[in-house]
Amino acid sequence: MNFLEIAKRVRQECGISGDGPSNVSGQVGMYAKIIGWVQAAHEELQQLHSEWNFDWAMAENPLVAGQEFYGLANDWGLDFKKAQDGGLYVYRTADGPAAKTWVPIVDWAMLRALRTPNITGTPIYAAMTPDERLCFHPIPDAGITAVLEYYQNPKVMSDNTDTPRMPARFHMAIVWRAVMFWCAHDENPALMQSATQNYRELVNKMTITELPKMADMEPLA
Repeated sequence: MNFLEIAKRVRQECGISGDGPSNVSGQVGMYAKIIGWVQAAHEELQQLHSEWNFDWAMAENPLVAGQEFYGLANDWGLDFKKAQDGGLYVYRTADGPAAKTWVPIVDWAMLRALRTPNITGTPIYAAMTPDERLCFHPIPDAGITAVLEYYQNPKVMSDNTDTPRMPARFHMAIVWRAVMFWCAHDENPALMQSATQNYRELVNKMTITELPKMADMEPLA
């Protein structure tokens, strides 16, 4: 379902009269609240865990000779949330990725202690700085490519046809969470109970299939 279809389904499940909303923008009254509840539900679901499989991405960028720090948003254009554990490698561009070297991402404090100024070559360590720049050591020389596996920030839906990143079979979790918001607003305990049960069942299934196999899974009680 896309953003507009999810909003319509929320209205339907809440038993609100009409056949709207017809658009996710420019709404007033109850339809505006439904749009807001869908956005809040979508964001909340994405924030439940920091390593959803559907937020995973990979970026490949050439390193610049003599440049030690790389802004993941400004330099690489990434919607970066966090690096995947063990998810960084480099290779000599001329040799291709078959000759890759995995680069551990260590604590910034550790890298500060390891750094030797003016040493260049193929990086063997990296660290995230407090301002979310990626620092390589040794300082890269020419002809090196870096590949970073990472997780993206929560997606924000704003247009009718925007769709969640999560698999379509879990889109109803957004619907049921938005219905729960409506139940709290309209004081509907019976629907709240069924919506909460449906929501928890879907989220529990999502934690089983959409988290890395080695990650701690925390199903809802």
